[in-house]
Amino acid sequence: MDISTCKEVTPIEIMDYLCNYSANGYQKDEVIQLEGQLGFVLPIVLRQFLLKAGKECICVGEKKIFSLSDFKKQEEYLIIKVAKQGKLGILLNNISEGNPTLYIQNKQGEWNMFAENIESYLMIELDRRIRKAGESDDTENPMRRYWYTDCPCKELTTYMQPSEIYIFQEEPNLEEEEGPLEEFLEDLDSDWDEDEDWDEEDLDSEWDKGDTDWDWNEEDKEFLVGDLKNFLFARKVSLLQAPYSISICWDEETSSLYSAHFPRDGQGFISLLQIKVDRAVYYIEQFLSVLAEGVHNPVIAHCLTKEAALPETVRRLADEELHTWLAETIGDFLELFEKNNSWKIGIYVSGKFIECSKSKDIEEPLSICWFSRHLKAEPSAWEPSFTRAVRKKQEAPKNLEPFLKELIYRVHDYNLLNRYAFLAKKVVTDGRFSNLTKNYTEEERYALLSFYRKIADNIMECIFYCLEKKIFAIRINGKDFLELCNDPLVHLEGWIYQYERESLAFLDKGSWPI
Repeated sequence: MDISTCKEVTPIEIMDYLCNYSANGYQKDEVIQLEGQLGFVLPIVLRQFLLKAGKECICVGEKKIFSLSDFKKQEEYLIIKVAKQGKLGILLNNISEGNPTLYIQNKQGEWNMFAENIESYLMIELDRRIRKAGESDDTENPMRRYWYTDCPCKELTTYMQPSEIYIFQEEPNLEEEEGPLEEFLEDLDSDWDEDEDWDEEDLDSEWDKGDTDWDWNEEDKEFLVGDLKNFLFARKVSLLQAPYSISICWDEETSSLYSAHFPRDGQGFISLLQIKVDRAVYYIEQFLSVLAEGVHNPVIAHCLTKEAALPETVRRLADEELHTWLAETIGDFLELFEKNNSWKIGIYVSGKFIECSKSKDIEEPLSICWFSRHLKAEPSAWEPSFTRAVRKKQEAPKNLEPFLKELIYRVHDYNLLNRYAFLAKKVVTDGRFSNLTKNYTEEERYALLSFYRKIADNIMECIFYCLEKKIFAIRINGKDFLELCNDPLVHLEGWIYQYERESLAFLDKGSWPI
C-alpha cells in the first residue's frame, strides 16, 4: 500500500461514503429558517454537515445525528444537541469561528470543554456508530456492506472491547475466492506443530507477552503497514471526556476507510478498524456520482432557467417532465452498455480504464442502480455551447457510426418521439399525460415539444463534454471513444442532424406540423 494515497477525510466525506453518496441532510430552507430564528449564521463545519448529512443515523437504534429542534440559545451558549451525557453547546462568542470548541453541560449545570472542535466530536460520534453498526446481526442494517477484518492477533485494552485487526498490504483480488488474508491464515496453520500440545493458558500467556504497541517480529511486520500507523497517529483527534483518541483516513488505492484508536496518553497504537466496500461496487458508485454531477445536475439547472419562457399553461407539466424524463433518458443511455458486448462504459482511475457496465459484482443492472440513487445535489450552473443555429453536416468515422446512430436514436430521439406522439394525439390513453395536454393549442404543443428537445440536446452535449474531459469514458470495440474522435463537441451538431429521425425535422422549421 502506498501511504501517499491516504488522506484525511472530513465527517461529511465519511457520511457520503457510508450512505452510498446519498446522505440525508436538511433542506437549505430549513437551515436558513433556523439561522433566522437564532439571529446568526451557524459555524461553517456544522452548517455543511447539517445540509449534507444531519438527518442520518448510520445504524439501527440511533437517533439522527442532529435535530434542529435541539438548537436553542441558553445563557452564553448555543445548544446544538441534547445527549445522554448532557447538553452539547458552542459559546455564542465563538459562533463566528468555522470550527469552534464544543462544551458540555453536566447535570449540575456546569459547563466544561467536551471536544477540541465540532469536527473532532463528529469523528468520535461517527466511529462509535460505525463500530456499533458493524457488530449488528440485523440483515436490514444499512451497514451490512461493511465488516470488521479478521486477524491472527488480538489486542486487549482496558478502554475498549477486544478488536480484531488486519491490514491488507497488497490489493485484494476480487476475481479469486481466496485473498491475501486466506493465504496468510493457511500459512499460519501450516506452521503449527500438530504434535505439540497448546492449551488456553499457553495461548493467553502468548498474547499477554506484548505491550500496548505492536509486538511482532520482522517477518510478521510485512503484513502490516507501519507508515499507515504513523499517518493515523500524527492526525489523531481527541474527545476530552473519552479515554481514547481517534483518527479516520481514506485509502484511495484500496477504497477503504481506516479508523484508529489511541490511548489518552498517546502511547502505542491500540486498534484499527478497516471499513471496506467491494472495489467494483465502489467504482460504480463513483461513476454514478460523476454522471449525476456531469449530466443530470447541469441539464436540470439549465432547463429550469428556460421554463420561464414557456407559456404559463405548460410550465407545470414541463417542470414535472424535466425531472422524470431526464432520469429516464440517462437510464436509456446506461442500458446501451448493458445490451452490447462491444460497448463499455466506465471511469479512469490513475490512468486505468475501469469498466462499470455489465459488472458481475452488482445484483442489478447499471440503469436500475441509477434510478435507485437519490440525486439530491443542488444543480450547478451550466451554459451549453452547442446550438442548432449552424447546420453543418459532419460525417462520423465508420467504426463509430453504429454506436452514434444507436446513441442518438435511443437517448436523443426515442422518448422525444413518444412525447410528440402524445402531444399530436397519435397515442390516446386515459393517462395523466394525455389528459393534461388534450386542450393545448398548436403553439403550446410546439413550445412544450421544443422544450423536450432542448433537454435531449443538453443531455447529448453533457455526455460528449464528459467524454472529452474524461469525466467518464466509453470504449467501443476495445478503443477509447477519444481515439475514434478527437473533439466530440465539434462533431456533435453534424452527427445529430445526420442521424436524427426525419419525424422530428419540423422542429427546425419553427411550427407544429399539420
